[in-house]
Amino acid sequence: MLNILDQIETEAREQGRTEGMTEGINRGRTEGMAEGISRGRTIGLINGAIDAFREVGMPEDKILVRITQKFNLTKEKALEYMKQNA
Repeated sequence: MLNILDQIETEAREQGRTEGMTEGINRGRTEGMAEGISRGRTIGLINGAIDAFREVGMPEDKILVRITQKFNLTKEKALEYMKQNA
């Protein structure tokens, strides 16, 4: 009788572990997708701002200051976006 109870307990533990892993993977995937979408939107806004500022003839040093402030970027990160968007 004890052997059967041990087997049931082991199977229940395995089922719980499997369900927990599945839930964790699904939740991680969902959160990862949301984070990716958010980052993509931010990058799009930054690139759009750079394009718009350049179209109106704003000097590169002023664009650097504007996107650094507007998007709370370091100077290095802002320069990276500007180079990518050249």
